[in-house]
Amino acid sequence: MRILILLLLLLAPPAAAAQDELCSQLAARVDRAGPSGMPVFLRSFDAIGPHDATLGPALLTASFSYDQALATIALVACGDVPHARRTGEALLRAVEHDRHFTDGRVRNAYRAGPIEETSPALNGWWDNDKQRWFEDSYQVGTATGNQIWVALALLTLDEASGDHRFGKAAATAMRFVATRLQTNDGPRGFAGGFVGFEPEPSAYPWRSTEHNLDAAAAFAWLARREPNAPLWRTDETSARGFVDAAWMANEGRFATGTGADGVTFERKTSALDVQVWPLLAIAKPPEAWRAALRWIEQRHAVGKRGYDFNDDRDGVWPEGTAQAALAFHAIGDTAKSRALLTALEEARTPNGFYLSALPNDPASDRITTGFSSDDGAGVQIVYTKRGHLGATCWVLLARLGWNPFTGSKLR
Repeated sequence: MRILILLLLLLAPPAAAAQDELCSQLAARVDRAGPSGMPVFLRSFDAIGPHDATLGPALLTASFSYDQALATIALVACGDVPHARRTGEALLRAVEHDRHFTDGRVRNAYRAGPIEETSPALNGWWDNDKQRWFEDSYQVGTATGNQIWVALALLTLDEASGDHRFGKAAATAMRFVATRLQTNDGPRGFAGGFVGFEPEPSAYPWRSTEHNLDAAAAFAWLARREPNAPLWRTDETSARGFVDAAWMANEGRFATGTGADGVTFERKTSALDVQVWPLLAIAKPPEAWRAALRWIEQRHAVGKRGYDFNDDRDGVWPEGTAQAALAFHAIGDTAKSRALLTALEEARTPNGFYLSALPNDPASDRITTGFSSDDGAGVQIVYTKRGHLGATCWVLLARLGWNPFTGSKLR
């Protein structure tokens, strides 16, 4: 019997061994984040030592809620519900016990580590020169997409664990989206969220196609769970209507969203995730939407190495390339999916995390997105060459063939 087991292990596909290793490494990060059994937030980016000046104080201890949600979903996909409960419990606390709000909103980032009080600590840092505590206006805000990814993670964990506290918290999170972010003009859908500090953060006026894809998936999930609650289906229809309006049939791709007027679609930019998520987030997507995969080959491909976030092709965006691999899997092109996952091994670090960027220029540590911050400073948004929780989880989901928008494996 021992010989048979050994032979089976030796004959196991390399991909299966790689995903098992990734699952184990992700679980180990949960264990290192705090004492056994405690809810924990996982650090989003790998630091080089405890005082990494290159990472900066705003990111050194940050756990972005989107990354935390992905980790929870990935752990469930690994079959590791006990570790997923620890990260999911942290998200549940975030929904139910904000330090100020009581409406179910989630902040964009929290302080990495164990939750030692009922309300999760927001990320921040002490500035010795100025002798004061700082927090980041984006991190304390609430982006619609991040809010919804927390709900998707909680729904996933609810179904995997049978603990319906998680599903209840997911519904609370989505009621916030439905009541505070719903729009009724132009393409309708849901606005971008809020930025800034309590008690009155500023509202984002623009609307994102990516956010509305998230919303359509989450509202559809809730509608399946609660068929006697028709408002979920109404909200799904609103989000789906925005996605349909964003489809640019003449170019075979999706617009990234609207400008600041919330109505006019931005047609000059192109983002990888917006092109591939529709094939995962929307049940039975129109056949015409597959043209977006041709678009990314023409505009985002960086040779055979993967895809860039935008169409300047200054490097590979591993996170989005993994998303594309999952989308190709979803339409049945498993050969293309496997090829992309093989290429992504270039982005794997010795400690198991995948890099958030692979710049073409060896002297560079970043790739551009084509977007800038809308806080008035106009700072260019980039991805830097650093181990990233979100990228790692997307690679793992693609390897496992797990659709995070539905909480199930692809057929």
